[in-house]
Amino acid sequence: MLQNDLSAMTLEKGTILIVDDNELNCEILSIIFSVHPIIIASNGKEALDVIRKKKGELDAVLLDYLMPQMDGLTFLEQVKEEKLLSRTPIFLITSEEDDTLAAKAFKLGVVDFIKRPLSAFIVQKRVESIIELYQTRAILEKLLEKETKKVRDFGRGLIKTIGAAIEDRVKDSRVHSHNVRALSRILLTKSEVGKNLTHQEISEVLEAISLQDIGKLSQDSILHNDSDHPNKEQQEEISERSKKAIMLLTDLQKVSHFKPFQFARDLAEFQKDNMEGHYFSEKIGHQEIPLWVQGVAFSSMIDSIIANSGKSGKEGFSEALKRVEEGEFGEFNSHLLKAVKENLDELQAVYG
Repeated sequence: MLQNDLSAMTLEKGTILIVDDNELNCEILSIIFSVHPIIIASNGKEALDVIRKKKGELDAVLLDYLMPQMDGLTFLEQVKEEKLLSRTPIFLITSEEDDTLAAKAFKLGVVDFIKRPLSAFIVQKRVESIIELYQTRAILEKLLEKETKKVRDFGRGLIKTIGAAIEDRVKDSRVHSHNVRALSRILLTKSEVGKNLTHQEISEVLEAISLQDIGKLSQDSILHNDSDHPNKEQQEEISERSKKAIMLLTDLQKVSHFKPFQFARDLAEFQKDNMEGHYFSEKIGHQEIPLWVQGVAFSSMIDSIIANSGKSGKEGFSEALKRVEEGEFGEFNSHLLKAVKENLDELQAVYG
């Protein structure tokens, strides 16, 4: 499908900006590239004004090195500073053979050199081939973005459907997921808990939270949230559900290629080891536990403690945190506890 979309698209002739104070040079280049609309600027300052107004319309910039008011390198420095032409090729026109100049120009974003005296055929072929390369890349990026959006939409549809099924099967799942997501968002965005995640990945982790009880779909009866102190039989049940969740989420990830399913699988992978507080320490055996996983797991556990205690609001949160700090639920990562203390007011505010 992607190949068909690409072949259906044509490469249009966009505008070429010629930056040169020599009228004859401008005329020659205008003739060579006569199939393109041409804009001429006599110096770097004029060219910057043109680019700021028309940067999305330019196919290429042909830049003379020696000009009054603002020379080629100064122009390139300004363009790079303002990030004006990251998707437009710039060609530097010069008669000089200077490796130092070439190194500076390439570092500032020049893609190729046009040497004087000009050879019309060679100049045209080199410039047009690079313009075509840039245009093809831009088309591919748009098509890939379109395909990526389809994947995201498909993945989010699956999450919505599965989330609804979980809510039907697990009592209070909607409220629990909402609270866990709110607590996790604070820890991931406002502390070192989310330091190794990008903004996009944090959003995907928050989406994954809706799937935290996916293993319970294998049960026949309506379930409640797990006890904060499961007995041996309940521990075995949680472990077995987690294994089923890992298998299901692995399959969903393979089918959809949607990152939240991978994050949900990571959470389930560690949940099967959620016995006697080991889930919240820095390692299980020799295996490192990502801090973001600990943050989401902590959020889930705190909300479960509050729900099982029968207390609500800030009082319920304060009591749950006190029990954690007193060691009732085992060992916790010191970095995680530090993040909780630093954001205590906001975390409490989730409960009113």
